[in-house]
Amino acid sequence: MKLRTSCFLVLALATGHAAAEERHLGPHVHGQATLQVSVDGPTLAVGLSIPGHDAVGFEHPPANAEQTSTLAKATETLRGGTWLVPVAAAGCKALPAKVVADGFDASAKPGAHGDFDVTSQFTCANPAQLASLDVGLFKAFPALQRVVVDIVGANGATEQILDRTMTRVTLSP
Repeated sequence: MKLRTSCFLVLALATGHAAAEERHLGPHVHGQATLQVSVDGPTLAVGLSIPGHDAVGFEHPPANAEQTSTLAKATETLRGGTWLVPVAAAGCKALPAKVVADGFDASAKPGAHGDFDVTSQFTCANPAQLASLDVGLFKAFPALQRVVVDIVGANGATEQILDRTMTRVTLSP
């Protein structure tokens, strides 16, 4: 199942299709984000799904200026990409990230969940040096407790669990 989900990410990123029904990369669990990482030669592709509650503290359209500002700040943080840092030796450069904040506009159904979904891609000059990624989600979103990371690379598929004390994803075996 994990390999199947990871393969989905690779296909979705490769084809550029992220239809709404394909958008969710994992279950919606408050306190838990799902990170999908795929390494294929010089390309590092990343997909992130984080519950709205953990990113902004609510899962509905903003009700006031403070919530509007919080939503905009979270979106910009995720779009900026500084929450994910590949090891410097790999020489990776990020392409613009796509951030979808679902459940925060007027079309949101009352009581439904809200999520942020991010797709991002890096091109790495020295992919053989791409041994790890530092994930700064816990600092950016203090309500987050855990990140489930599914990785697909040349050596197969693996899963790692990150928490506040373990924020580095190891890509090499």
